[in-house]
Amino acid sequence: MSVILCAPAAAAALAAQHPERHAAVASALGCITDSSNSSHTHLASILKSKLVQLMRSTGMPSGLAATGYNSSAAASLAAATMAQQRLLNNMPSTFDEQRIQRVFEEAMVYW
Repeated sequence: MSVILCAPAAAAALAAQHPERHAAVASALGCITDSSNSSHTHLASILKSKLVQLMRSTGMPSGLAATGYNSSAAASLAAATMAQQRLLNNMPSTFDEQRIQRVFEEAMVYW
C-alpha cells in the first residue's frame, strides 16, 4: 500500500524525464496503443489516471491523507526519504527534498 499511495504522484513527477518508461507502463496497462505521438504531459496524465482507477477498483485509500497524514507531514516525509540513500540512488532521476515534498503533497488526496 505504501507504494501505490504515492505512485500516481510519482509517475506524474517523473514523466518528463523518462517518457519512454512511462509509455511502456501505460501500454502494459492498456492505457495507450501507440506512444509515438504522446507527449510527456499526456503520458503523465493518463498513467496517473489509470493508477488512480486501479487504486479505486481495489479499495485502496484515496491517498496519504486517508491513512492519517496531512499536508503538513509532507516536509517530514520528504526529510525521511532523503535519509534513505538506497531508495534515492535507485531513482531514475535526481530529486531534491523540495521536489520529493511536492510528490508527497500531491499524494495526499486523489479523489
